[in-house]
Order: sequence, then structure tokens, then C-alpha cells
Amino acid sequence: MKQIGAFRRFRFIPRLAVVLGGLLGVGVLALTVVGCGLPSVPFLEEPVKLDEEGTVIRFRHASDNDDVDEFRGYELYYKFYTDDGDQLIDDQFQADDDFIRDSPRSPNPNRLRQRGYRRIRSRGATGTGAQPLLAGASGSVQYDLFFPYDSEVDDPLIDENDAYALYLENGSPQPGDSRRLARGPNVEDAEGVAKPFFPFERENDIETGYSAGDADFGAGSTRFVTAIDENNRIEIAIYGLAYGRTTDFEVIYSAPAFLGRIDIFPQ
Repeated sequence: MKQIGAFRRFRFIPRLAVVLGGLLGVGVLALTVVGCGLPSVPFLEEPVKLDEEGTVIRFRHASDNDDVDEFRGYELYYKFYTDDGDQLIDDQFQADDDFIRDSPRSPNPNRLRQRGYRRIRSRGATGTGAQPLLAGASGSVQYDLFFPYDSEVDDPLIDENDAYALYLENGSPQPGDSRRLARGPNVEDAEGVAKPFFPFERENDIETGYSAGDADFGAGSTRFVTAIDENNRIEIAIYGLAYGRTTDFEVIYSAPAFLGRIDIFPQ
């Protein structure tokens, strides 16, 4: 009987060694993780929406980004809206906004893209255009987004021939860096240059540059053409994100922030 008991005790020893070895391995792994440190992603603040004044969307640089070495600037995304039967613009936009803001908020433009938003480019852009759209923001810089034909911004830097285009201006501390904005990738003219954001206005022989096949009209292209022909309301909604690059050249973003909506079909 004593020999049988001793045999059982010896059988138990290997099992105990396995358990202790496993615990020791977990401990070593934990120490390794803590000692080496997991890669951390810098946190970027989204641009700060300011009160809208008339037809001008205003937002400013998030000063917390001044302390983030990886910060490079801001990107803007847009989407057209028009009434669609019982689905009014406000209802369509609210459904999109709820989806984009749903918790947990994603620090990238993926949800914007899933809802049909496209990245804004600068005038004359080809391909994806330069990134970020707004580079080198710092301090108390403020931006104004507007159509000059119907805005409260009076800027001598704006070309009179482009008075019907959508502009973005560095409006603070001093006006400057006015630029005409252009529509997203795959929305180009015959020369492959990004189409501008002209308002849907047919008076004075202004070339709108919009057509039913434009990619940023999406599945609703016919609906937008009808809206243009019938002088129905059309809006553009704008979201902004901070943009950065790590030392490994990885692109990082903030969460998207809603900046405003502009009526781009003058009634």
C-alpha cells in the first residue's frame, strides 16, 4: 500500500510542474510586455466647429494638436443632400450623423466613406491630391468655408472669375491663403483635373460642371439632376478630421467632427 501511495505522489509531481511552468510563462510574458511597452498611437483632436454665420462655415485649429509631433493638418470630407420623396434632407443627414457619431467613435474617415462622404481636394488637383488639405495649422488659426457670391467674407485675394466657387480661407489671425476647393477623387473633368464646387446656378451662362455620372452623386445621380432642373434645395455637409503621420509613416486621424452645412443651390 505504501508503494502505491508513493507512486500516486510521484505521478502528481509532473502535473504540478506543468501548472507552475505555465504560470511562470504567463508571468514572464507579462513582464516582457510591460518592460518593452506596446506601441502607442498619438491622440489627435478634431477641428473645433465655430458658430455658423449666414452662409459661412467657420472652424478653428485644435490647439492641443500643437503638442503632438505627428500632427500635420486637417482633412475635409463632403456629401451632397437633396430631398428624396418622403426622405427630407434633415432626416437623411441625421441618419448619417448618428451613424458617424455612434459609440465608440472611430479615429479615421471610414464611417464617413461608408455613408458616401468624399475627401475634398484643392483646385487643380489630380489623383488623390496633396494630403493633408490644410497643412501646418497652429496657434489660433481659424478657417472660413464659403461661396463668395453669398457670404459675409470680403476678400480681395479671391479671383472675381471664381466668385461662384467654394472657397476655404485662413481667416484668422489675418486673412490669407485663400483657395478654391475641388471635389473628391474620381470626380474630374475631361483633362483629369478635379471639378470645382460651383453652386447649382444656371444664370449668366455659368458652367456648373455637374453631370449625372459624377461619382459623388452616388446612386442618387438622377435625383440630383432633377433637383437642379426643378430648382429644388441642395445642400453640402462638411466634416473635418485632424491628420497625422507617425515616425513609421503610418497615417493617423482624429475622430470626424461635423463642421456645418451650406445651401449650394441659390433660390
